[in-house]
Amino acid sequence: SSQTVVRKTYAQPGIFTVKCSIISTDGCRDSLQIPVSVVAQDTAKFTVSKSMPLAFGDSVQLISSAASGNQWTRFKSSWLGKNSNSIWVKTPGLYGLMVEKNGCVDTAASIQITMDDPKIYFSYQGKLVNSNNKTWPNKTVQLRCSIMNDTTVEYQETQTVKTDTFGLFSVLLGSGQPSSAGLSKISKINWGNLQARTLKVEVDTSNSGVYYQVGTSALVSVPMAMYAVQSASDAEKIQGIFNSAGDIISGEHFGVQRIGNQRYEISFYQSFQNPPVIFLELIGAGNFSKKVISINSQKALIEITGNPSEVHFSVFGN
Repeated sequence: SSQTVVRKTYAQPGIFTVKCSIISTDGCRDSLQIPVSVVAQDTAKFTVSKSMPLAFGDSVQLISSAASGNQWTRFKSSWLGKNSNSIWVKTPGLYGLMVEKNGCVDTAASIQITMDDPKIYFSYQGKLVNSNNKTWPNKTVQLRCSIMNDTTVEYQETQTVKTDTFGLFSVLLGSGQPSSAGLSKISKINWGNLQARTLKVEVDTSNSGVYYQVGTSALVSVPMAMYAVQSASDAEKIQGIFNSAGDIISGEHFGVQRIGNQRYEISFYQSFQNPPVIFLELIGAGNFSKKVISINSQKALIEITGNPSEVHFSVFGN
């Protein structure tokens, strides 16, 4: 080429010789020959160990195709893990990967990690009797259950049930077919407002679509349990992974200090108003045990026996 600036793309890595010759107008010439080393650049690609959405409380592993130079990130957040081939993710969000090697950078397409609603069920048992107040054994009927907030249907579902030899039946509310009369899922009810609710039960004995009310009952303790689940799903979270030496593998907003042979202090860089809850999972070969010694709004002290390769933890609080 006779151009001043020359660009060349090499299809394969290797050592190449570049020669530049200069010829002046009076016929004088000079040349320079230098070796050029072309290295291969890793492409930023990653796979996801599970399909979306995740089950409530589940985790997914993001695995890079590059052996080194990986930098994981979550949208509107700092780097989650550097030089780590993979990270475990439990928090919904937009995640991405950048691979840097030999001064070259490649960025992978991001992925949106989503989480399904928590699966919420509670049991209901009843007894089916006919118009003569006689039990109705071995009878298949359609059951319609409605959760009422005063006179408003908040959630309604239908199920097919069969009574036993004593006319008794049992169902899991939340596992039936939701109707259009209320919310699409029982988990969408706002149990946190602690309003009084009742359960209305209706039955269709002839599969005609005509239902007759057979009873109502107050819901007392169940909404409190539902609210506890919703609070956990809405809470502030800190999640991370570290090894048995106390070195952080991935995560953010926390620090780890190993104390002695078995104890670790996890410091929270974001404060909780109330003492949070911590969940631990030990990864590796061998027998392990774990114990939470103490936890407050700023740190947790845990004890681990054995030698796990990774300690995964999640902290939930408000």
